[in-house]
Amino acid sequence: MTGAHARSKLGVFVNGIPEFENLYHLLWRLRARDRVDLRVFSTTGLRRLEPRTRALFAQAQIHPVIRPNRLMKWRPWYRQVLSGLDAALSLGDPLNDHSNHGQRTAHMATIGLPTIYLQHGVIQEDVTYRKHDRAIDFHSELIFLFEALGENRAIFAPGVADRMEVGGFFKKPSLHPKPPAAAFATELAGYRQRLLFCHSFRWAGRYSGADIDAFYAMIATFARSHPDVAVIIRAHRGKRRSAYSDHDARLQSVVDNVYFSYQHFGPMKGMMMSDAVAMSDVVVSTASTALLDALYEGLPTGVYLNESEKFMGLPQVSCAASFAALSANGFSDGMQEIVVRYGDVDANIDRICDRIEGYLSQRAMR
Repeated sequence: MTGAHARSKLGVFVNGIPEFENLYHLLWRLRARDRVDLRVFSTTGLRRLEPRTRALFAQAQIHPVIRPNRLMKWRPWYRQVLSGLDAALSLGDPLNDHSNHGQRTAHMATIGLPTIYLQHGVIQEDVTYRKHDRAIDFHSELIFLFEALGENRAIFAPGVADRMEVGGFFKKPSLHPKPPAAAFATELAGYRQRLLFCHSFRWAGRYSGADIDAFYAMIATFARSHPDVAVIIRAHRGKRRSAYSDHDARLQSVVDNVYFSYQHFGPMKGMMMSDAVAMSDVVVSTASTALLDALYEGLPTGVYLNESEKFMGLPQVSCAASFAALSANGFSDGMQEIVVRYGDVDANIDRICDRIEGYLSQRAMR
């Protein structure tokens, strides 16, 4: 870079909904502060899947380069794009990106492009745990975590922890809630309460067949004894998978007050996680970031099949009775303590922006 007023070119790839939901407000703040030259790249698939993103980008005065997903993965194209950047901001580190865009992210390390990494899952592979015995290395020079390292410090290669900083929880709702279709909205309005249950049963190794069976039995028992409560079940990303699709069908055949938030069909088609939370009064989830999403919206929240110390302060839902107790109680001190633990989102975003801008400024002077 040359010139006293030149700004570092920071590239960000918004591949789909996960990146948009996690990064939108951070990108908006970076754009408003206007201390870096923000280069955002997004896919036509994102706009097609979620048309609301078009107006939101415009509202933030962010004008992404829109390209088809296949082009975003095309090596000649992304090599040219990356060569014009000073750094990249990413939810995946170049040495540990297991996504469909991992080859592009890995190329950042190949060419020595500085990267800034953001943790985005409260329980996340290669951050809070590892699946192998190898020490986990990072290419990123600046690594933001939700909270300070604990026992997970031992999983990282030498020197990695020195590049880690606490950024806190920085995700907030970005998509304006999408109302359900009129007929479904009328049906839901007839219930005293709407209880959302989110699960991650797709995660191999975490949940056994017996765990899944017990969950559906619990829901059936609760639903029968609480016909005035609508139970909405949403799997991770609203996807239907073979591990539990038969359970869904059987449950829906025996109770009338259970609904499924599927991404691509059914009465909640096209609705995102934030939409499901917006229409709910109480949330239960397996241990995942969905718990933070609900807590930060001020909703009474409980955890099912909890295996994480992070959520010991929440009501532990293990049976229909504990499910009922949660639905009858309000927002507790234990819930608020978790919100305090991960910090005020706006303050966290400002702190992350400060560090990103400072980091890029320091690099520019090297």
